[in-house]
Amino acid sequence: MSFFKNRKLKKVAKENRINFDGPMGLSINNKLVSEFGYLLRYYTEGELESFTDRGQIHRVKDQVLDAVDQDLFNSQTREEEALGISRATAEANLRNLKAIVTALSNYHEAEVA
Repeated sequence: MSFFKNRKLKKVAKENRINFDGPMGLSINNKLVSEFGYLLRYYTEGELESFTDRGQIHRVKDQVLDAVDQDLFNSQTREEEALGISRATAEANLRNLKAIVTALSNYHEAEVA
């Protein structure tokens, strides 16, 4: 990898608060990314359940963001219905999911540029 590309990737990682070497794995905004796999599975309708393939995350980014936004308009989110958690917790989890998907998509764009 070229020096400039490596520098650009580090910049994108820093701007998006991506830590690939966290003590428990990939984290974004100090959130352990693997903890949100169940939400990724919900909002991709079972197509994806992990964040390992950034190309796939980039491909479904708009689908996930649109589905999350649509769900937030409902009186109860899918997570509230399925798990019985509070609205505030569900909204926080969905904001985190959106941030994770966006950050990984941004990183992927820098990787392939």
